[in-house]
Order: sequence, then C-alpha cells, then structure tokens
Amino acid sequence: MGGTDRIANKKASEPLREAVARSVPKQARQEVEIGPHRLTVDLPANQGGEDCGARPRELLAVALAACISMTVTGYARRKEWLLTETIVKVCLNEEDRKDVFRADLGLDGQLSMDQRQRLASVASQCAVGKLLAIDVHVVLTEGLENKGVVK
Repeated sequence: MGGTDRIANKKASEPLREAVARSVPKQARQEVEIGPHRLTVDLPANQGGEDCGARPRELLAVALAACISMTVTGYARRKEWLLTETIVKVCLNEEDRKDVFRADLGLDGQLSMDQRQRLASVASQCAVGKLLAIDVHVVLTEGLENKGVVK
C-alpha cells in the first residue's frame, strides 16, 4: 500500500465530528455546526420555512453526491488516471412507496472505456451509499442540559 493509501485509510478511521443543530426562535430554520463548519437547514415557504437553506432530506442527497465524487476522484488520482472532473447529480424520489436515490455520474478526462467502467463500479462503494443501503437505527437520548424546562 502506498503512502497516499495509508493516509486516506488513517483519516477514514478517525471519528466523525458531532453535528449540532440549534433551532432559531419562531422559525423552522436550524443553524447546524459540524466542527468548525456552519450551515443553515430550512424548509421551503410552503412548508413553514423561509427556504434559507437545504431541507434535511436534501442533505442526504448532498452527502451521497459528495461521497461518490470523492470516492471516484480519489481512486482515479491514486491510479494516476487522467480524470479532470467528476460531476455527480443525486435526486431522492419516492418510487413504489420507497425512497430511492438516483445518481448520475459524469466523468471528464482522457479515460478508456475500461477505466470509466471501473470508476462507475468504484462509485457504488462509497461509504455514504453503503450506509444508506443498510437498515440504520437512530437512538435518541435526552442527555443535553434543558434550559427553560418547566417542571
């Protein structure tokens, strides 16, 4: 395994940073923190929000698109293939009463048909895609300090 592979594997094993969402008074909007990063999550106006940010379900599509792109780009870089750009478009739709992610992979560069097929195969191995494909359980606890709770 090359040096780059070892670094990538070490980073992959580091624990993920905690995501914290804070409500904005009298609004649907949430201010979200992930380590030093900040983003706004909101609902469209017709659902009681102000459309100031992506909807929570849209963030799942964002995570999948970014993960596929990073997985494909990293693989091509390690192989020293001439991939100049990766574009991934992901839509989340309901089909036959099930949520289905549809991903469209665009590859730009001087790639053979075998390389393109391999990259398409690698795309299906991204970590977020694997996570979305399994039965995930959410465990909710009430462990944060409650401010202003009437007892």
